[in-house]
Amino acid sequence: MLIVSVFYDKTEKTVLYSTEKAVGLKFSTQLPGGFSSCSFTAPARGWEATKLYRLFPNTHVVVFDKWGRRLYEGRVEDRTLSNEGVAVQAEGYYTAANDVSAWITFPASGDYVVGDLVMHAVDMLSPTFWAEDYSFISPNDLPLGAQDLEFMGEQKIVDIITKALSYGAGSVEMIPAHFALWENRRAHYFAEKQPSSGQYDWAVTIDIVNSDYSLSSSLKDVYNKVQTVFDHPTNGQTWLGYIEDKNSQALYGVREGTLNAGQTDTSIAEVAQELALKTAAYPEQQASFELQGKAKSVYGYMDELYMLRAGQLLRVDDFDDAGLQLMTGTVGKDLAIGFINRTDYDADKLTLSVELGHSSMTMDLLVARLGLSSGGLK
Repeated sequence: MLIVSVFYDKTEKTVLYSTEKAVGLKFSTQLPGGFSSCSFTAPARGWEATKLYRLFPNTHVVVFDKWGRRLYEGRVEDRTLSNEGVAVQAEGYYTAANDVSAWITFPASGDYVVGDLVMHAVDMLSPTFWAEDYSFISPNDLPLGAQDLEFMGEQKIVDIITKALSYGAGSVEMIPAHFALWENRRAHYFAEKQPSSGQYDWAVTIDIVNSDYSLSSSLKDVYNKVQTVFDHPTNGQTWLGYIEDKNSQALYGVREGTLNAGQTDTSIAEVAQELALKTAAYPEQQASFELQGKAKSVYGYMDELYMLRAGQLLRVDDFDDAGLQLMTGTVGKDLAIGFINRTDYDADKLTLSVELGHSSMTMDLLVARLGLSSGGLK
């Protein structure tokens, strides 16, 4: 049983509508963003339906389960009145980042770091849209690259967050970073969990995976033999010889590429070349499939599928050789672990659609972290 409650505003002091009988209830999570979209129909007729239609615009929507756990938060964006009631479309509060701009200035000392961008974005949208709470924002002391010192002036909040995410998490491995708004509109800024760690948040068995699934990948941007050209401050145009990934070549053949590292020195160009090969040697894959049943928490208890959300790691157990194709993360004996990019829950069908895909380090991240003036690999 799920409960849809519509409040006058985000303080949740005044309940305008609450029901356990919402028709066609669906809600989703994704990255970046957190709580994404939600749709349902409030069954009503006559004057009651008309009243709800008038009350609903820009109101605060929360979906609870019977234990009071928050499964979704957002604001009503659209509604439609019909003889079945009022159909509602809500969006998560991350959409406010598209609506609000902020003025960005950098200190003369040049010590502005990536974490400052995230904090500034939250400052600009709290408490009006987001909670004034920084406890779930992981620190990131990476300095902004020289090429981003021009990223100033009036900027959309979503562009500020995108710029911060382009640097990844503050780690040697250059792990991707993510931003999401979860319960009570609190901002979460965190490093992507790595399937290779063997850790997971939820586990399901292959028997609750419905037969329809998809797996996609492309060799378009795969390069497993990479050379580098760059402009040395003293020596001018300089080339670094090829480096190779033999395992990738055995799978996909030899695919040569050239990294243009722009104006930089040899040590940075060498690091860029190594990381470029690591990034491009294997295709990025995404898998999507539908679950129907229960999930097992890492703590050992069984729970509803609606508790799974973007940013978590999902483990699938007891699959056969065909089931192996469902996963794109770490694979071991009879199990596989993948990173959740998106979820879509259907309350009527009691199904959860899951999109998995490990976000490998991209060339954009290379450009940001190493301060390259170019960075193209082709």
